[in-house]
Amino acid sequence: MRAIILAAGLGQRLHPVTGSIPKPLVSIGGKTLIDHVIDALVESGIEDIVVIGGYRFSQLMEHLQASPHADNITILENEQYHLGNIYSLDCARDCLQGDILLTNADHLYPVGLIKRFLESKQPGISIACDFDRTLGRDDMKIRIERIKINSVEGSVSDLWAIGKDLTSFDGGYIGMTIIRKSAIGGYGEALTRLVKSGHDHASVEDVLGSIVGSSNSLSIVDLSGFGWMEIDTQDDLDLARKYMSQGSWKEFWN
Repeated sequence: MRAIILAAGLGQRLHPVTGSIPKPLVSIGGKTLIDHVIDALVESGIEDIVVIGGYRFSQLMEHLQASPHADNITILENEQYHLGNIYSLDCARDCLQGDILLTNADHLYPVGLIKRFLESKQPGISIACDFDRTLGRDDMKIRIERIKINSVEGSVSDLWAIGKDLTSFDGGYIGMTIIRKSAIGGYGEALTRLVKSGHDHASVEDVLGSIVGSSNSLSIVDLSGFGWMEIDTQDDLDLARKYMSQGSWKEFWN
């Protein structure tokens, strides 16, 4: 499986920290965000990794070229990094081959969560979700027609909508998607339609939204019970550094 990491954004909500460095190079516990992500992916068994940078690209590229995993990393540049992250994914279109795990440079997951997601082995497209968080305004939400009791997967007919602005929802999308080889064609077509629409702020979640209800297979994988973090704001960063400094990082993951 190949992992594609979206790492191009401006990181505006982390200013002034990101005033001089790209967000993926922000440090937590003496280790950059991008290194936390790559190390977790490699430990989960993924060694083919594509990173799409943008803002302060040369700094990110230099850092990755010095990585112990450099031989397994392909680095691409999104020059339209000020737009939605769909344009980063469009830069990696030629890398959409085989089975793909799509994730972000500012999401920190425990290895156990990633492995559980990979082990789900759902056909088509799978999205990682949880149902045990209190979701806020900025969280990506999902609404489904019915929740299957004692089941961690839902079929395409179950998924009703995905978006941050849903007022009625059942759970949250946690930022990882698996696109199996059999679904690459349909996913790529949805990506093309959105890019051609010219929507400056289109995101990879919009690709999923456009697929809902189509003939593509889209499954929900419930990863409730794991701890994970998205580093968007200074408060997020402070909390992550607090866990790390107190030695409670492993407890958080569990």
